[in-house]
Amino acid sequence: MVMELPRPKRGVDRLRFVKALRPHLGERDAEEVANAIQDEFAPMATSEDVEGLKHFIRAEENAALLKGVAFMGLIAGIALAIARLT
Repeated sequence: MVMELPRPKRGVDRLRFVKALRPHLGERDAEEVANAIQDEFAPMATSEDVEGLKHFIRAEENAALLKGVAFMGLIAGIALAIARLT
């Protein structure tokens, strides 16, 4: 089972920027500025992304630990069964 992180949509509210910049820059320039701002902020990781990554790593570690404990329990059970038979 593979756990995947949800990918939130990152970026800026383009309509809000275009609406705010349109009176000052015009329609085309406002859209270009909004696109440039969105391109600059797109590769950034948010604190929510970092927290999600921490939870993902903890879940993977806990899964590995649980598998190890289950395996050791299986080995101990087999050893106990063999000890009772002798």
